[in-house]
Amino acid sequence: MRQSPAVKSVRVKGRCRLWLAVMKRYLNVFKPLFELLGKNITLVGGNGDGQTCKVANQIIVALNIEAVSEALLFASKAGADPVRVRQALMGGFASSRILEVHGERMIKRTFNPGFKIALHQKDLNLALAKCESTCAEPAKHCDLPGVI
Repeated sequence: MRQSPAVKSVRVKGRCRLWLAVMKRYLNVFKPLFELLGKNITLVGGNGDGQTCKVANQIIVALNIEAVSEALLFASKAGADPVRVRQALMGGFASSRILEVHGERMIKRTFNPGFKIALHQKDLNLALAKCESTCAEPAKHCDLPGVI
């Protein structure tokens, strides 16, 4: 019996990105199916690596949301126009999809959820659990945003 692939995905602007954890020899068997689901297909490794990739993505997203909110709040409290600050940052190295989308929402104070916080916390708790099971001193290495 063949091992079926584990697929983790994220939707970006209506496009599905797939992170695969499947034995390389089976990739071509499943590839036509994956290509129906999305164009950005990445083989990240073996069993469990797709989940690890998704959790790593959620860590980056959480930290970027936190960084954008802190930066825009800092700019506003310092007397700068957060709209112009965001516009300037979008033209430089700090530019990101989070700054583009969430930064605009923060400035407009439109906090309509695009993702359930419970799911984000679930993923961050998975990261924390993995870190605690692999780090020699987990308390010193596993501080993650949004994890209670």
